[in-house]
Amino acid sequence: MSPPVLFLLGAVSLSMLGGMIVWLSSRPRKQRFGHSIHSFNRDLNALAPPRKEAPRGKPGPRPRLHDRPPVRK
Repeated sequence: MSPPVLFLLGAVSLSMLGGMIVWLSSRPRKQRFGHSIHSFNRDLNALAPPRKEAPRGKPGPRPRLHDRPPVRK
């Protein structure tokens, strides 16, 4: 490519980068980073099937790891 074309491409890309920096700095701090990620997660959670609630009351017996009775010393 010719040098004038490369110069124009570089100038355009630098001005776009500067515009993004100015735009980000003008937004409120809460919306600068992670706002879109949190809204994306909220949308995903809305699409997910409902979760089972934990059973209330006294917990049942713990599952045994082996069939044989425990060894007492």
